[in-house]
Amino acid sequence: MLWLKTFKATTITMLVITHLQTIQFHQSQVGVTHIRHSQVLILGGGAAGLAAAKTLAESNIHDFRILEGSNRIGGRIKSVAFGGKTVEAGANWVIGREGSPLWDVIQRYNISGKRSNLDNVLIRNFYGDNVTDTEGEFGWKKLEIAQMTVSEIIENIEDKKTEDMSLRTCLEIGKWLPKTPVENVVEIFDYDFEYGGSPEVTSCYSVGLNEDAGNDLYYVADKRGYEFILKTYVEDALTPHDDRLHLNEVVTSINYNETGVAVTTHSGKVFTAAVVIVTFSIGVLKSGCVTFNPPLPDWKVDSLFRVRLENYVSVYLKFPNTSSRFWDNTEYILYADERRGVFPVWQNLEVDGLFPPGTNILKMVTQGEDADRVTELTDAEITADVMAILRRVYTNVVDPEDVFITKWKTNPLYRGCFCNMETLAFKSEIFEAMRAPVENVFFAGEAFDDKFACYTTGAVRSGIYTAKKLLAYILP
Repeated sequence: MLWLKTFKATTITMLVITHLQTIQFHQSQVGVTHIRHSQVLILGGGAAGLAAAKTLAESNIHDFRILEGSNRIGGRIKSVAFGGKTVEAGANWVIGREGSPLWDVIQRYNISGKRSNLDNVLIRNFYGDNVTDTEGEFGWKKLEIAQMTVSEIIENIEDKKTEDMSLRTCLEIGKWLPKTPVENVVEIFDYDFEYGGSPEVTSCYSVGLNEDAGNDLYYVADKRGYEFILKTYVEDALTPHDDRLHLNEVVTSINYNETGVAVTTHSGKVFTAAVVIVTFSIGVLKSGCVTFNPPLPDWKVDSLFRVRLENYVSVYLKFPNTSSRFWDNTEYILYADERRGVFPVWQNLEVDGLFPPGTNILKMVTQGEDADRVTELTDAEITADVMAILRRVYTNVVDPEDVFITKWKTNPLYRGCFCNMETLAFKSEIFEAMRAPVENVFFAGEAFDDKFACYTTGAVRSGIYTAKKLLAYILP
């Protein structure tokens, strides 16, 4: 329609409000506040939403509003002060360099950190024995043989000679059947640690998509934090105290049809626009906590439900500066518990390129089913859990002076940490359906990128991609 393309604000507002009243997009209850109509609404102020806003601004579309449910922008990029340093509650790594806008910021501002060395690893068993060169070496070699078969299967999937399958199936075809705690932790380090879920729930093909890029991960350890990278990237699109940014506005419903959209928030405000970009996490989209009116079509719901939002818990432990570091001086320490997945990966944040010696911060990570178990515990119980492990593995262990624990799954604005692709999620027609708009409702987020899915870089790329699709939709 001509009015949709020209965006004559007064005419649009009258048309939209009249139609919304007709189909009861908003009710005349006490406490509802109507906000001035905008060309575009962006729901979510995380990486995807901010990248979309920047892309619109670069195309001279400035009449947009961002609705963010929390009191800050950044989403699951959140830098916090801890132990005299800045650590990350959410995203820690930047993946991809060539053509990555985030990597451009890292280079321009000399962001501290290091390329992760996944070979700088030591394995300790349940009793604290160093088994790196014995059971560990045997496990790595055995897994590497299976991975050759996995690569062949991925090529066949790419060539459409076979259908996608679970990573577990691919590994079993390669004769990889982990039977010992050490073999389990070797598998976890290569897969669960990166994808957040076990091979049973992970797409074999999705692993192949990130196989090369996954070897080039930059771990951010800068006093300005990961937040600085994202905010610097979008600083020319949003001014300080920008009145187009609405914080603490939790979306409860999205009403849409060919004449426009109306978004209602928990505070009772109604925001209207011609088009909307939804950047909620997959966990929120699947939870049903946001009502779409009319409901999203079956083809859209089916595609979204093929993506998981995994749980990932990091425990940062700050030990007194007066004590000596008692843990190993490798970049990663793998702990082979008798039960699969119990805090399997530890990061030595004093490794060269991160924090200086004497910082005395150790990071312990768990994911998947064990992360779900841990999330149900109190901070005191989690601390007691990890300290019992450390005291069994090492000697001269002292009590930490501070502990910081991440718990994204219990946060209703996210309901998890990062996405993971199930079998067939990257089948071309399914993936295209997943990121396709529904009328004037567009979607973006880390799950909607075809190259770096489930990473922050993917979220940024998705925001750019979706904004460009929206521009093609609204511009003459």
